[in-house]
Amino acid sequence: MKDQKFSIVRPVLADFRYAVYCGSTLLDLQSEPESAVALFADRDCAIRYCARMWPATFAVVDLEQLPA
Repeated sequence: MKDQKFSIVRPVLADFRYAVYCGSTLLDLQSEPESAVALFADRDCAIRYCARMWPATFAVVDLEQLPA
């Protein structure tokens, strides 16, 4: 694969407030907690993304509302 020659900005993880979880974690098929599959800055975008990818098995979690 060729080296990409374009400029990018490193994301600021604190800007991504919403985490998306899906699949086996939500169906109790996994004994260990799974990592989020995606992070979003906007809740509505996260919901639209999930609704297309996993219509029946997704959760969007507000990371700022989780206990420390």
